[in-house]
Amino acid sequence: MGAVDGDLGLAVLVVVPFLSGSARAEAGSPPTELSAGISTAGATPALAASLYATAKASDALARRLGAGAEAA
Repeated sequence: MGAVDGDLGLAVLVVVPFLSGSARAEAGSPPTELSAGISTAGATPALAASLYATAKASDALARRLGAGAEAA
């Protein structure tokens, strides 16, 4: 699986420099302004969900590894 991951990563690095512009820019629309409030409102729940999921996964792994050590 590691070789596939490496190949996909290399493919991304090769393709990304050729991606430029956006559909809005090509259509001639003025660029949009991203306010700090909107980005914060999106980033805060995403960060909280990520931290919660990480804590739950860590707890589950710790319990599984702890139970395995006691059984051995």
